[in-house]
Amino acid sequence: MHNTDQGLIIFADDDRLLRILTEELLLGFGYRVLTAVNGEDAISLLENHKDDVFLAVLDIIMPKIDGINAAKKMRLLNSQLPIIFLTGKDKHEYAKDLLDFNNHIVLSKPYSPEKLNEAIIKIIE
Repeated sequence: MHNTDQGLIIFADDDRLLRILTEELLLGFGYRVLTAVNGEDAISLLENHKDDVFLAVLDIIMPKIDGINAAKKMRLLNSQLPIIFLTGKDKHEYAKDLLDFNNHIVLSKPYSPEKLNEAIIKIIE
C-alpha cells in the first residue's frame, strides 16, 4: 500500500479492457488514477491536474497522439514528470525516439502487476 497523498497517476491506453484492469490494479496498490483513451486526453488531464499528477503511464501506440508525442507535450507542462512507456512491441524499437527523455522506463506488455508496481516505485524514488 502506498501513500495516496503523493498525487495522481495518469494512465493512458486505447485498449478499454486494459485501461479498466490497470486502473483497478493501481487503485488496489493505493494510488489515485486518472485514465485517458489516447495521448490527447492524457495531455488534457495533465493540464487540468498539473499540480497533483506525479507520474504518467503511457501506451506508446495510441490514436490521435501517440505516447511518445504526448510525453513530449506533457514534459512542456512538467519537465520533471516521470513517465512509464508501455509497448507490446520490442522496446528497443523505440530506443532512438526516447534518447531525449530522462526519467523514464519502458515496460513491455504484457506486464505483471508486480512489474508495474516495481517500475512505479523505481521511477518515483
